[in-house]
Amino acid sequence: QKSFFYEFKNAEDSTPSRVIFLGGYFFRKGEISKPGYLSIEMARKEARKWYFVRSEEEQEAWIEALRRGGKSEPFEQSYQIETQIGKGRFSTVHRAVDVKTNQKVA
Repeated sequence: QKSFFYEFKNAEDSTPSRVIFLGGYFFRKGEISKPGYLSIEMARKEARKWYFVRSEEEQEAWIEALRRGGKSEPFEQSYQIETQIGKGRFSTVHRAVDVKTNQKVA
């Protein structure tokens, strides 16, 4: 069951409170923080959730494992980001180049 994330409310629980299919999610270091914790952002179009860990090593290990399970990769691994060409209320648009095909995209 490598493509599922099992969420438990307590460490002692034997039954998960939620099961999330990882396909379609993107994972990165989160921007939300709590004293003594680092966050992991798990996001897709209609959902965003944050999980917290205590160290950078733990954060990196979780992100890598979640990316493998969800078969996702960082945006920067596929595209070389170039200049900003626009900005709106909800997004910023950049020129970019697909690193595999060398095709220019935005």
